[in-house]
Amino acid sequence: MSAPSVAVCEPLPAAMAVSPPDKIRYHPRTRALIEGPISPALLRLAAPNTLVTFAQASVGLLETHFVGKLGTDPLAGVALVFPVVMLMQMMSAGAMDGGTSSAIARALGAGRRADAEALALHALVIAGLRRFRSDQRRGGRGRRMAR
Repeated sequence: MSAPSVAVCEPLPAAMAVSPPDKIRYHPRTRALIEGPISPALLRLAAPNTLVTFAQASVGLLETHFVGKLGTDPLAGVALVFPVVMLMQMMSAGAMDGGTSSAIARALGAGRRADAEALALHALVIAGLRRFRSDQRRGGRGRRMAR
């Protein structure tokens, strides 16, 4: 049998040493998330998403109300295509938004704040262009539904 080996811990060279968290310079907003209380931070981060979800649900309810006033046939038509339309919207929005969020998170994690800001700006421009194209395909804003 061979002799048991003993692990020897040698100090890391200065270039490889990991700096303690106190030495990392975070943006003040990031520091508030890291060091602040959890519940207020979660509420502050969740509030915009909650408001958008509420607004979208309200718009969906109002659209259903107005289509319902047109009669049962238009309402049945909307109900028939709704699942397919929602699937297409969520797949396209999820792919775009998920990729953007991932890219911004990686840039911020690497300390490249300027890149993260550029990515956010590009995402807003792409979202605006998608909205513009969507409006153009539907015939522009304010076009009334034909009877």
